[in-house]
Amino acid sequence: MTFSSQRFFERKHKESFLGWLLRKIFVEEWFLKIIALTITAALWIGVNGFRETRRLERVSINLRAQDDIAITSAPKQEVDLFVTGDRRELARLDPHDLGPSVEIAGTETGDRIVQLSPDVISSNLPSGIRITDVQPQKIAVRLERVLVRELPLQIETIGTLPAGYELYDAVPSLPKIRVRGAESRVSPLIQIQTESVDISGRTQDFVVRQIGLVFSQPDVSILDSIVNVNFKIGESRIERTFVLGVGGDSLGKTATVTVRAPQAIFEQVNFKDLKLSQVRNPSGELQPKLSLPSELSDRVQIKKVKFN
Repeated sequence: MTFSSQRFFERKHKESFLGWLLRKIFVEEWFLKIIALTITAALWIGVNGFRETRRLERVSINLRAQDDIAITSAPKQEVDLFVTGDRRELARLDPHDLGPSVEIAGTETGDRIVQLSPDVISSNLPSGIRITDVQPQKIAVRLERVLVRELPLQIETIGTLPAGYELYDAVPSLPKIRVRGAESRVSPLIQIQTESVDISGRTQDFVVRQIGLVFSQPDVSILDSIVNVNFKIGESRIERTFVLGVGGDSLGKTATVTVRAPQAIFEQVNFKDLKLSQVRNPSGELQPKLSLPSELSDRVQIKKVKFN
């Protein structure tokens, strides 16, 4: 067989195979192929033919920072979200249920620009619906360090005690209350007040448990919210002054002491028999100190102790 004859038969063989392949694809079992094509088209229409994009306007998006960083600009901003999905699901979608949020990365404080895109927004979108765009795509925020401070507690009272009685003291279970918030919000705070407690008609000690705290500083939280207050009430006190000797002083040093106590205490206790001790103050100087017996400490108030 010559070379040209061999090429002729090879070409005929290829043409025969190509014809068989085309008949296999387009002619044989054409009815089944039409059914399969119809099903495929129906599935495509079912999946994609009823999809659409909906614009959700003025959706509140929550900005979150790390635990030691506070957002002092509005932590909630409004954006427009573009969502794509089944039109029936989109029709039932309530923008208030989405709860979109964005986590601000890093700990750099100051004025910053947060970039918004579909891949950084977390939300409660139903399955099959996704965010495809967001407007605007930039939000300006201000970040500050979080500060924790202890503030003194001011006990507030209303009403009047009966004649012959006075409020000796109001002792809280926590003399200082911890608060937490952005540095610019926490630093100016001076104290926290309690709700007013009515002491009208009281003649004895009493305790108020879990007293309410009056505090309305925005974006600052109270860490110690449970406080009990012990109110000490007794007979009205009068003020008297004594000159007492300082114990352990060979030079006979004396000091003037002014105290307040009920009249009955002055009748029962001879304050002139009490002795003073000497202690050093933070500056290292000696100063007199009057130590009362434990049974008197709640009812006697030491107003002044000074060397003569």
